[in-house]
Amino acid sequence: MNSAQTFRFSAPRFTLLYLLLLGAFSAFAQGTDGAEQEESIELESITVTGKRPSAWQSPSGVVATRSATATKTDTRLLHTPASVSVITQDQMRQMGAQNVAQTLRYTPGTFSESRTSRRYDSIFLRGFGGFGGNANFVQYLDGQRLPAGQGYLKSAIDPYLLERIDVVRGANSVQYGQINPGGLVNQISKRAYFEPSREVAVEAGHDSNRFVGFDINQPLGQGESVALRLTGLHRYSESKTGLAAERYALAPSLTWRIGPQTELTAHAQWQHDPAGGDYNAVPAYGTLENNPAGNVPEHAFLGERSFERFKRDTALLGYRLSHTWNENISLQHNLLYAHGRSEFRNTSLMGHLGGSTWARTATASDEKMRGIHTDAQLRLRFHTGAVKHTLNIGADYQNNRAERLLGNLRGGAGVPPVDAANPQSSVILTPPWQSDGRRRQQQLGLYVQNQMEAGAWLAQLGVRHDRVHTRETVDQLLPAYRRQQHDRRDHKTTYQAALMYRADNGLSPYASYATSFEPVSTLNLYGDKKPFHATTAEQWEIGLKYQPEQFRALFGLSAFQLTRNHVLTKDTHTGAHPSAQIQTGQVRVRGMELEARAEWNERWSTIAALTWLKPEVTRSNIKEELGSRPVGLPATMASLWLQYALLNERLKLSAGIRHVSASYADVANTVKTPAATLVDLGARYDLGHLSQTLQGATASLNIHNAADKIHYGGCFARGTTGSARTTQCFPGSRRSIVFGLNYHW
Repeated sequence: MNSAQTFRFSAPRFTLLYLLLLGAFSAFAQGTDGAEQEESIELESITVTGKRPSAWQSPSGVVATRSATATKTDTRLLHTPASVSVITQDQMRQMGAQNVAQTLRYTPGTFSESRTSRRYDSIFLRGFGGFGGNANFVQYLDGQRLPAGQGYLKSAIDPYLLERIDVVRGANSVQYGQINPGGLVNQISKRAYFEPSREVAVEAGHDSNRFVGFDINQPLGQGESVALRLTGLHRYSESKTGLAAERYALAPSLTWRIGPQTELTAHAQWQHDPAGGDYNAVPAYGTLENNPAGNVPEHAFLGERSFERFKRDTALLGYRLSHTWNENISLQHNLLYAHGRSEFRNTSLMGHLGGSTWARTATASDEKMRGIHTDAQLRLRFHTGAVKHTLNIGADYQNNRAERLLGNLRGGAGVPPVDAANPQSSVILTPPWQSDGRRRQQQLGLYVQNQMEAGAWLAQLGVRHDRVHTRETVDQLLPAYRRQQHDRRDHKTTYQAALMYRADNGLSPYASYATSFEPVSTLNLYGDKKPFHATTAEQWEIGLKYQPEQFRALFGLSAFQLTRNHVLTKDTHTGAHPSAQIQTGQVRVRGMELEARAEWNERWSTIAALTWLKPEVTRSNIKEELGSRPVGLPATMASLWLQYALLNERLKLSAGIRHVSASYADVANTVKTPAATLVDLGARYDLGHLSQTLQGATASLNIHNAADKIHYGGCFARGTTGSARTTQCFPGSRRSIVFGLNYHW
């Protein structure tokens, strides 16, 4: 079937959308002549002023007031009927975050360190995430989805390259198409702007931790027509097991004011990770539970250093072009191209052989990926009587390709077992390539969103239709050649509706409904061979936001029910293969979230978050799973971060405490990962008060897990009902002390 047939949209499905567009354009034609031309108090069109739009800029302090991630329009957070958190650049600096997962530690609804390896930023959002093939990764940059490989090739952007991070919790397919039902983490990259700024930063500390970075922004010429920015870094550290993690990155950008109403920002990013640190788990038997034959030593590495390898190279190139005809009509086009490759070698535990000895498996994976994502938006502002409209009409297209060579060796002479109580080096044979996989996925989506204001009321309606075409070919090379081909087509229409009341006292209650979908990556190898359909989700949410006038702050409270349908579960039909699956499962998460961000005065600032979740498997063909909590998901998370400035704001002291409740390691909920409460500390001193020559210099100290508490990010068990002998755990990050020096001029 040709591409035109593949992405042809049927008239019946889009009748409502077409009528909505036609009505909008008719109203627009009339409204622009007779309606008032006053500016909306809630939404701002993207006008070219030579400076960064506020929704893409990181404000000073820890309280952001605007975002464009939830609606794709520059909107006040107080008047956005959705749960949105913004991690500002100041917050990242205060906390000394060294990867994106660490920046999310104090964010409600987000569990970001179930696996504390710095290779990836794997997260749970509103209860949805997991391990292995169920993992949910941070994969959005500037509102565009980053391509990924078929296995271990995922992008991980360094936080030093980011302006801010927006977290939108809950279903949001109307804006982004295929998406995890828990929401998305949108990384906003640093871009050139029309103010000179220069920075050099260095860090050194525990575990051979060292960092050097620079960030130079410079307008060119006398006028505000062209600006250049260049950001770069080198980062190195070693895990407690002695494995190195290293990164080099460079990110140039150019902003060109082509005319009074047209602006182009081109950007690129190159990142080279020659080493990825520790990625291995330890057995629960000998750590969480005593093993009479010998417990696992602290900081033990149960893989093989001579075999372990992780290399990753990624490159990004894109632009953002905006044109504003007048205050009522604007057009924006975003494009992002990415490609990357990785080499992965890893030894992991396979099974308990008795005593303190464990069988192991060795994995080799070489991957490549490349993809393009383009998103065009037409924004119209008009009136129909007393109602103000901001209509956003868009189309986005993604085309991603991935290739993977995969090999495994399980036990035997090629992969000797390991004594977990006394691990010794041995020789691991490199696995032969067993499969050669290729995948191509195309997505085309059309969407319409109407943000309407009438007095104190705000309503938001959206509809989108997507067509996703996935072709996958797997050539089995061993033990005998066999080709498997799969062709999946997912056609989904998603919706969004919200209503908010904006009271004069700063309170904004709201209610919303949204749906989402996500294609299933698992292949139907053992059932009827037909491709699995995409999972779908729907969310109901009520919330309350408050922004006081007396000081800079934003408070949010939300309650929601999020249900995911068509989840894979065991096929129990007579004669079905033991590994066959069908899509009759369902997972429901009910929860509440509370967030408070406040700068009480010039001295005190606070970030507080509380999350309560009641996740439940509501449909499953596995008896033990029905009614259970999904693996790896804590039910309660709480955090508090405080900063206090003294000595005329020369010295700023920070302290944080974060708690994660226990989670389950197995489907039947019989093995637990213990709860953990950790403390972080920080300090920053303005050296400019010591000497005029030190103006712009700041010294910093950050201590993560100050008590050096032993804890585990998450555990998982093999089989439905686990035990300590079948469970493996990922050790949590131990104490880290890092000193820094930053010079800004």
